[in-house]
Amino acid sequence: MGNEFVRTEPEALERYGVDCVVPAVAVQPLNAEQAAEIVKIAVQEKLSLIASGARTSLGIGMPPSRYDVALDMDAGTRRCCTTIQAIWTISVNAGTPLAELAKILAEKNQPFLPTGDAIF
Repeated sequence: MGNEFVRTEPEALERYGVDCVVPAVAVQPLNAEQAAEIVKIAVQEKLSLIASGARTSLGIGMPPSRYDVALDMDAGTRRCCTTIQAIWTISVNAGTPLAELAKILAEKNQPFLPTGDAIF
C-alpha cells in the first residue's frame, strides 16, 4: 500500500475523530486482504484501531481512551459480497453506504432493507 493511502496530516485526521479524539494515522485499504494485514500489524504493535465506513455515527458519547489507527473502510472494501434470496440474507463489507446497499437489493428484487432491531 502506497503513501497515498496513509494520512497523518492533522486536518485529514479530523474527519476520523471519535468524540473529538483523533487518531495518529488513518489508512485506507484497497481490499479485504490489506485491511486484514493492517489489523494484524496493529495487534502485533499493540496499537488501538477503530474501523469506520461512512463515519456517520462517530460522535456517540463514548470517547476512546486511545486511538492510534483509523481504518477507513470506505474505498476498496465497500462491496456487496453475497446475497441469498431464499432466506433474505445479505453479507456486505464494512463501509458500504446504506443507499448503495438499498440499490443492490433493489437490483436483486429485494425491495427493502429492514431497519431497527431487524438488522441486528
